[in-house]
Amino acid sequence: MLRLLVVASVAHAGKQDRSFAQISIDGPVDAPQPKGSALDQEIQALDALIKTQQRKLAALGALRKAGAAPPDDDEGTCAALREASRELACGSNERRRREAPKDVDDVLVMRGEIAASSIYEVLPFRTRARPSPQPMRRKRGHQQTRAPRYDYVNILCVVAPDGKATFHESGGAVVAELDLGQRNVKTLAFDGGDQPLLATANDDGVRIHNLTLWRGERVIAGRRPRYVYDEEAPPPPIPEPSTRTASGLGLVIGREVDLAPLPMRVATKKGLVERPSPPKLVTVFPWRSVGAHIAILDEGDRFILWTRNGTQRGSLNLTASSLTRAGSTFAAASENVVRFVSAGRWQIMSVECRGPPSPVSDVVFDPLRPELVHVAYESGAILTFRKPPVYDYDDVVSERQCRLAGKLPQTPHVSSVKLAVVRGFLISSSSTHIAVHNTSSSSPEHYYLVGAKAVAPKKARDLRATVVSGMYAPEVVLAV
Repeated sequence: MLRLLVVASVAHAGKQDRSFAQISIDGPVDAPQPKGSALDQEIQALDALIKTQQRKLAALGALRKAGAAPPDDDEGTCAALREASRELACGSNERRRREAPKDVDDVLVMRGEIAASSIYEVLPFRTRARPSPQPMRRKRGHQQTRAPRYDYVNILCVVAPDGKATFHESGGAVVAELDLGQRNVKTLAFDGGDQPLLATANDDGVRIHNLTLWRGERVIAGRRPRYVYDEEAPPPPIPEPSTRTASGLGLVIGREVDLAPLPMRVATKKGLVERPSPPKLVTVFPWRSVGAHIAILDEGDRFILWTRNGTQRGSLNLTASSLTRAGSTFAAASENVVRFVSAGRWQIMSVECRGPPSPVSDVVFDPLRPELVHVAYESGAILTFRKPPVYDYDDVVSERQCRLAGKLPQTPHVSSVKLAVVRGFLISSSSTHIAVHNTSSSSPEHYYLVGAKAVAPKKARDLRATVVSGMYAPEVVLAV
């Protein structure tokens, strides 16, 4: 059973508060929230603040009265001072800010369940819509630059063993269905930039698909196909979605190119024999502003860079059990070591993150601070390393190693852990627990456990989440 969860951040006073999330167990995302609930909370918080200030005012008045008391009224003065001190002490302990979440259910909002028994991935489409601008605080002598902001639409892709792919919106409605023509798909990779691409991989190779997302009669992600019109022949029709959801979402999927696995030499009783090396890990990413590229790590430990049209641009030897990317840097985990690959130069950097002797089970970059790398181990521990800058890796290796920034506190895991990151939160999953840590602090020493939930024992659960580094995402989807 595949559960679709949402991590929702609540905006407060024009500023995003990542330490609080609403609690809701309802159906689709577009279901109306109870009216007045948020307003009632704001009124209660304001009322508590007013009462605190009134008590403080009364205590300060008592202090002024005690200070103006006659010298012979020692007993009254001492009593007034004691009462004022008690009032000030009680007032100082009042919570003047919104309480942090206390449990996993305060952060993860159930949106529904989708039956699935195979591979799934959250596809964040970057749309052409822009969110409304928010006011900026300007400091004297400091000019703040406004980062690019985009709206995103999340689509959940589920691929069955027979090769049928079903695309769901975050409320669970089916947006599109497609027969990939690939059985036993092992992994999915997606890039939702200007030209969204989806890569599906099995033992026969990698297949690339382009995706165009519609809302109503408009294309909100992807590009409309352009044709060279003939004056004598009528223009061909523009492909539109065959089905649409209640919210108007539709998806057009086109097949582009197949990347066949490269041969590798395998030792047999008859000697060395060349056999295809199937892909193991796949990722799609924009490379040097020249369009999307596909990076494939095959079973022969070759990390190969392909262009969108099927041209090989680079190859290097790399051993890895998990692979993730942030910007132009890949993090590859092997045994208890995390190594880094530069996508710009396509070479392995001389930087390693070494932890305990336990093998690494997963590794992710922090969306708010990409220099921080969260590493999970099969022993259940989760460590945070600080990666050195991208430049000058080959000069002084001893000064360019990863430094341990901290260890996540109160982790309930005792077995292999899978990770997912969103802005301000780190979600971890093992065979027995799902835990949420708040990582919005600038220092890993101040990370804290929001809550943990025990689940039915099974193998380590795969986590898929919306990760949009440094940009605005109105909704964050977590699938487990």
